[in-house]
Amino acid sequence: MGYPLGPNVEHTIQFYISQLEYEVLSGRESAVMMLKTMFLSFPAELLNTKGNFVFLTLGIRLINEQSPQCRALVAEALETLLSRLNKNYRDELVNLILVLLQNNKLNHRELGAQFIKRLINVEKKTFTRRVDQIFPALLSSLNDLGSENAGKFVRLKHIVPLDEQGEEAQALKDHSLFQTLNVLRQIFEVCPEVLTCTKYLEMVDELAYSLQSLLAYDHQWVRFGALELLGVILSCIKPHTIYRILKGEESEMSHRFMYSNPSAQARSLVLDMCTQLMPGETDDATAQLIAQNLLIIGNILSDIPLKTDNADNNKSIDLIWMLRRVRYVIQSEVAKSPKSIVLRKNMFNLMESIVDLLNDNALLCLAPSILSPALRELTDKDHVNEDLKQIVERLGCQIKAKIGKEQYDNICFNMQSKIEEKRRLRRRNNAIEKINNPSLAAKRKLTEKNRKREAKRRKSDVLKQQNSKRTYSGEKKINRKTRRLEDLFQS
Repeated sequence: MGYPLGPNVEHTIQFYISQLEYEVLSGRESAVMMLKTMFLSFPAELLNTKGNFVFLTLGIRLINEQSPQCRALVAEALETLLSRLNKNYRDELVNLILVLLQNNKLNHRELGAQFIKRLINVEKKTFTRRVDQIFPALLSSLNDLGSENAGKFVRLKHIVPLDEQGEEAQALKDHSLFQTLNVLRQIFEVCPEVLTCTKYLEMVDELAYSLQSLLAYDHQWVRFGALELLGVILSCIKPHTIYRILKGEESEMSHRFMYSNPSAQARSLVLDMCTQLMPGETDDATAQLIAQNLLIIGNILSDIPLKTDNADNNKSIDLIWMLRRVRYVIQSEVAKSPKSIVLRKNMFNLMESIVDLLNDNALLCLAPSILSPALRELTDKDHVNEDLKQIVERLGCQIKAKIGKEQYDNICFNMQSKIEEKRRLRRRNNAIEKINNPSLAAKRKLTEKNRKREAKRRKSDVLKQQNSKRTYSGEKKINRKTRRLEDLFQS
């Protein structure tokens, strides 16, 4: 150090730590930056003696701080301190982290997860040696916090209003879960071998089942984090091994997730992910992530021979079954939220990626399932969206290039004929209903009239809002005749 502080070192550190509670944001930021400067300037021996106390105090500030900018500064200061500590003192901090993760208080578990993130950022690849200690503790904490519903065809819960105390407890649980999921994802990014190492396979399987159950969790961030981690685990699945297991040629004993019962587990995952896609509510990032995960499952199912007579109640699944579920998602958005294109855009992108996976014969079998919703977008004149239309046209051109123009035109003609036949039958049934059951027909007609009236009212409200925005406040409307006379005199 350039200027020796002598016996006042401890007093100086405690003074700046006490300023972390300062009520003005700029004061707290200045205290954090000064502490970071001390961590860079002080001798390593001094930091090793004071490291545990400072590390824990700064970590508590990381949890309690409301400002994102100040939290980022605290995280940088913690990483600076960790980079100056030697291996033995870091090992002591890891023991402290394990104690925090096993604590019953949710904010302590969140603090432990935050400490692990800082440790990973500092140690990078060398963090692998700590996975034996950290991974089981994180998995145990996740299982304690997670949902009790096993992830089979889960549906999102209806959120029940909570009082102030209940909201605070729920927020702590949400934050702790989200931070735990973030740490696990960061571990897999830095140490990808954990996913395939034999001694961790049982824990990875347990984690996958826990993540699937979290798809029913109330908080969107937690569901998104679970979807991200599920995608990472699914990307390590070997499709050819799944196919050999389904044929009975191989039995994978070390893995359970997606290997013990591939058909049932793939079916459960597809249904769970499609349940997340709610028309008008699901954001684009979530829909895109689900489409990526469904593509991985589609790649796993691509080796399974296609059965055109595959029914809904059949336990065996293939790409035809999965694409039927994707079509249900598209149809639900068309029916419930036609102005939104989030689900359709991502599902059509998914279909485009699946087309790339298929050979010509498989695509010829799947083309009707893919083109059925695509033709609706191309022929619908009422709800035309240019971005969506470009995606669908690109999908059609991709299929036409692979199976040939003649086959493509025949499929489109047959599907259009079926659509026209359904419309003709519907008109015929409506005409028969007017004769056989006039009261029901009148009720149906009244319902349709009310629906049109409501749509017209909504459209007029939108137009009124647009016109109100165009008016300029404080300006006086001038008559056109007066304007013309003024122009005449001015000329």
